[in-house]
Amino acid sequence: MTENIYLNIAIGLIFIYLIYSIFVTTIVELIASVLAHRHRMLERALEQMLDGKSISYYWWDKIFNFISFLFYYKKFKKGNTNIIYNPQAGFTNGFMDKQNFLQHSNKQFSATKALSVNTINCTKEPYRVKLNKKAKLFAACFTEHPLYRRSAEQTLLYKKPAYISEKTFSNIFINVLSLYSSENVKLFSLKDNLNNNSFFQDSGMNEELKQIILQFISQSGNSMDEFKKRLEEWFSDTMKRVTGWYKKQVANITFLIAFVFSCLLNADSIKMAHTLSINKTARETLVKMAIEKSKDTTIIHKNSLNLADTTITIRGASHILDSTYKADIAEINKTLAIGWDSAILNHNLDETGYLTKKINESPAALQTVNIFKNVFFNGKVFLGILFTTIAISMGAPFWFDLLNRFVNFRMAGKKSENDNTSPK
Repeated sequence: MTENIYLNIAIGLIFIYLIYSIFVTTIVELIASVLAHRHRMLERALEQMLDGKSISYYWWDKIFNFISFLFYYKKFKKGNTNIIYNPQAGFTNGFMDKQNFLQHSNKQFSATKALSVNTINCTKEPYRVKLNKKAKLFAACFTEHPLYRRSAEQTLLYKKPAYISEKTFSNIFINVLSLYSSENVKLFSLKDNLNNNSFFQDSGMNEELKQIILQFISQSGNSMDEFKKRLEEWFSDTMKRVTGWYKKQVANITFLIAFVFSCLLNADSIKMAHTLSINKTARETLVKMAIEKSKDTTIIHKNSLNLADTTITIRGASHILDSTYKADIAEINKTLAIGWDSAILNHNLDETGYLTKKINESPAALQTVNIFKNVFFNGKVFLGILFTTIAISMGAPFWFDLLNRFVNFRMAGKKSENDNTSPK
């Protein structure tokens, strides 16, 4: 059979984009896992649902609060203070938990007593300003609930869940509305609590949320099951929008990492296509690898951008990155001679000056500057790397599906051309 060069070039490029996408996506998922991106997104969604606003709290806020804590510790240790947070829901005194530092009229506050309006007005917040703002949202009653916290995955920097079910949401919400009652709750009692109990006002519930809940209660008649159904539908609709937020943020991060990755490898699509067009051995090698990889349905995760997915572990990500690089990326780079020429990377800067001298003395800095110069000051190279970046950003599922279509088309062509039977 006569080889279809253009089809094989396309298969080779698609295979390269697939492998690169898997590698970059794994890096993105690892970053999202370490920084608890899904976990924070879920908490942000709950705050938007219940309070109409969200407050982000990151590791650098914790560092600032810890320094402030050390500064104020002796001062408040001498005073009559207690760490109290929402006694009706249960309180904590762990440093990283949402809490308030209270001091009022030189009196100790018991954790079993409810916080009065007078106590709240006299609250002094010497540190953790941002954290205390977050704790005063009504959503804090939800995110500090034991059922929510027990759903947490153990991550490096965050101890909150990345996903909860609609049923868990409705159970927690009804428990909060019932003032944490352990008895069989009736729908009319929830309405009575909302209208007559000061707890919800003290805990930060705004009028808009109250109106939404009362509307759900009114539409549910006397059926608690119907009320739960409406809460679960509300949560489900919100999660669909949150998944959209997450995809958008991950897409931006993926594009940035894909660009850096392409620059470091010098993965120029124009150069790769040219090499495949003139090097038959390289073309056949990549086509063979692509056909083998197209049979492996376990190499990608179709729903990698779904908020409900379990976050990847550091060990799992390291294994994927190591195996992908050794088995595929190294072979691709070797076959197509992808990479930077050492003479280009180590070429000393010609300019004079203190900064230039320091860059020339540092191999890592010198190579970084040379890569920057060769990418951004060479239009053809920049265009090729930009094309690779865009291709990687399209995701592994897209390239895996496309690879299977092209491979199937190629195999169908083979069968047709090798068929020696002739019609009578």
